[in-house]
Amino acid sequence: MNRRIAGAIWEEAKAGWPICVGYFPAGLAFGVVAQKAGLNPAEIGFMSLLVFAGSTQFVAASMLGVGAGIAPIVLTTFTINLRHVLMSSALATHLSKVRRAWIFLFAYGVTDESFALNASRFRSGNWDWHSALTVNHMSNLAWVGSTVLGGYAGELVPSGAFGIDYALKGMLICLLALQIRNRYFFLVSAISGLLAVMICLVIHYHCIGDRGHVGPRAARALERPLQIWQMNMATDSHSVFLILLMSAVTYLPRLLPLLLLSGRKLPPWLEEWLGFIPAAILSALIAPGLIINENIGHPDFLSRELIVAIPTFVFALKTESLGGTVLVGMALYWFAGRFYP
Repeated sequence: MNRRIAGAIWEEAKAGWPICVGYFPAGLAFGVVAQKAGLNPAEIGFMSLLVFAGSTQFVAASMLGVGAGIAPIVLTTFTINLRHVLMSSALATHLSKVRRAWIFLFAYGVTDESFALNASRFRSGNWDWHSALTVNHMSNLAWVGSTVLGGYAGELVPSGAFGIDYALKGMLICLLALQIRNRYFFLVSAISGLLAVMICLVIHYHCIGDRGHVGPRAARALERPLQIWQMNMATDSHSVFLILLMSAVTYLPRLLPLLLLSGRKLPPWLEEWLGFIPAAILSALIAPGLIINENIGHPDFLSRELIVAIPTFVFALKTESLGGTVLVGMALYWFAGRFYP
């Protein structure tokens, strides 16, 4: 029995370590950004523990840095995390025999990376909710620890060291490759990625502008709501209140689909439709970062990220190795950095 438990833990650790490696540089970066926005290491750790949503936390820290108030940050957090409704809906079909009490705990750990990994493992048939829960909380510990470390000493870690900046992208690329079961999944992922790129470009051109500043129409549209919602974040109590609200609007989109759909017999067509969600979401997450140059807001089909993504994706398709793909992607990105600016 002990050997069986030890073997299960070892398999879960092998599955989850690439997520932890990918979270480390992102967590350090967030810690630095949040510290400069006025949060202390304790508040940084508190936010990472309760909110546990990397992209949302980066946006919140950036908004804090420019003096945004609680209401706009919370609304932005809720909007960004609505994608978790689809993720939890897809995972709910695999949690039919899980008690409600465990559902509440499981929902807390639904992130882009853990969702993609667990969805892939559930599909393979050798995965259960215990293993998924372990991966969720392994990644949470890695995220909390790295963000707190970033709050203290993140600036001491050289940017781009050993290609570590590509770790998360490499992991997501492999997880996408694992979802490509046939040409229909490939088509869904291609359409989703293309739509995501188009939406990002439209947002940039109409709201940000060619010079990277908010356009006049967007500024006028946002001016009044921001004035109404503005609240000074100078006190610690306001920071804690903000984090609690952010955690609530992040947790609910993760929890409600699991509560409503787990344990129910879904129509076959709905289960089939939910099966396409991982490929669609992963492609939408990856494509803009590979194709759009964030400095100029235009497509760049010769970017280092995109060039490296091609052999990384092929390696993932051939080997289906998550850890190997992360390491290969990091190595290729580091090597390509010698030829690309």
